[in-house]
Amino acid sequence: MDIRQLEVFICVADHKGFLSAAEELHLSQSTVSNHIAALEEELQAQLIKRTTRSFKLTRYGEMMYDYASDILALQKKAIRELSRSANCLLNIGASSVPAQCIVPQLLNEFNLQYPGTHYEITVADSLDIIQMVSIGRLDVGFVGTKTDAECSFVPVATDELVIAAPNTEEYRELKDQDDPFRTLLTKPFLMREEQSATKKETLRFFQDHGVSPNDLNVIAYINDALTLRFSVLNGLGISILSYRTVQSWEESGRLLTFPLGKTSFFRTLYLAYKKSNYMPQHVESFIRYSSKHCRRMLYDPE
Repeated sequence: MDIRQLEVFICVADHKGFLSAAEELHLSQSTVSNHIAALEEELQAQLIKRTTRSFKLTRYGEMMYDYASDILALQKKAIRELSRSANCLLNIGASSVPAQCIVPQLLNEFNLQYPGTHYEITVADSLDIIQMVSIGRLDVGFVGTKTDAECSFVPVATDELVIAAPNTEEYRELKDQDDPFRTLLTKPFLMREEQSATKKETLRFFQDHGVSPNDLNVIAYINDALTLRFSVLNGLGISILSYRTVQSWEESGRLLTFPLGKTSFFRTLYLAYKKSNYMPQHVESFIRYSSKHCRRMLYDPE
């Protein structure tokens, strides 16, 4: 097998189809099919079970996907670390809240201390970022939760979660109540998707307070944080969001926010990186700088 076959296989699996993968790779569909057929012939195993209506990786295909991902990540890492022109490239991942509230300012300050560093930024949900860090696709990730992945998680900031609602008379009246939390939970609710750390923390909060998600009037699941905020702004429903991302909208009167219950609810934001015997100097410098400066700048639960 060769690297190109693995790249084609990963693309086909990610796109769940040959035609869309061919378009992404700028190849003909027959060329993509030939790459997959050659790979299956060499492995003596069917990797993809496909019909005119369905697409699914076989058990061998799922195993091959993990191996191919690791191989391609290792190839990219080797090129990045051994190439003189790319030895100061940082691949950084961030979930939606750190991408907006931490990464831009941090990179500006880091770049003043370490000029000549170049960056590739990937924005995705926290669990996806952690996965990419753990397999070496990203050097570091800023995320809103931690898992049992083989990564180190360094606390770098706190983040208050609040209920955000449109600034309408209905919700302005609730602002005058001492404890509107239970009433708010009866309103149309907008929820993040499964990979979101905000959703994970939301469900944990509900569980701790005896609230079942089935009791909520969920009218939409939205996988993009900005779309979710604009949906609240335009009156589609309410949602639990990071206060950092809506603070300016509240201050300008565009949104209203409510605490989760009678007390504020904080979660921790983390810097995640892969535990490794060898780490490039510029990555190590970035981790050390971020661990120190992010915490001093943002870690304030008061």
